[in-house]
Amino acid sequence: ESRSGEGLIVSTLYSLLGPNDFTAWKGSRVAGDPKFIFGTARHQRLFVINELFAMPAKKLEGLREVLGEVIGGDSIGFERKMGQPELYESYEGKFILASNEMPAINDSHNAIANRLLVLPFFKSYAGAEDIEMTDKISCELSGIFNWCMKGLTRLLKNKSFTVGACSKKAHKCIEENNNYLVAFARDCLVKDTSKNNWITISDLKAHLVAYLIQRRGMEYSAATKEVGSRGVGKKICTIVNSSIKVVKINGITVRAIQGYSFKP
Repeated sequence: ESRSGEGLIVSTLYSLLGPNDFTAWKGSRVAGDPKFIFGTARHQRLFVINELFAMPAKKLEGLREVLGEVIGGDSIGFERKMGQPELYESYEGKFILASNEMPAINDSHNAIANRLLVLPFFKSYAGAEDIEMTDKISCELSGIFNWCMKGLTRLLKNKSFTVGACSKKAHKCIEENNNYLVAFARDCLVKDTSKNNWITISDLKAHLVAYLIQRRGMEYSAATKEVGSRGVGKKICTIVNSSIKVVKINGITVRAIQGYSFKP
């Protein structure tokens, strides 16, 4: 939510780490040239990307691939300017994606979402800002550092992060938003128990293409390629707990599902 303290958190992290181990970029700049930006930040301990998701999903397509490589620890061909050759290295630092809205990128396998630790901030200070908060926080940096060390000790002991209930709920929302098949079923299908109500797989795919273009910002060629991949109909059936049957509709044999109709 707007005015939830994103800037204060980022400035506090900068104060703790210092300029040599910290860098921050606007999401629009990173999305425009992801391999170059990640290349410049590859030796920083922490890379903060602000407002990464406050833009159409189609502008994030190139970044999606780079994020997958970074998170997976792959060797990436970082771009360099002035005609220099690409530099192949693994990205060694950590990064934070800060945004006022839940991220939604077209990642049907949730390869990225499954590696995110989500920290939602629900309280908004809009209209009740404390303009002296940065100075107040700076006086508490030693205590914040000790608090961080306590958390690190717990992390090393448990060998995993402690994830609260609100973080798990927010993570589930991100998974649903990133998996366009789940989002399509949620936004476009409604249960319909009419005996003779069928949705053909061809109609299902046509609606899915339109959904990816209109609601997810994909180009037509990319949407048709995605929907044309094998098993899309079966995956949607699994999501809505249905199955594909071979039936005759108006004398034509087709593959279809029963129990759902399209939302108006």
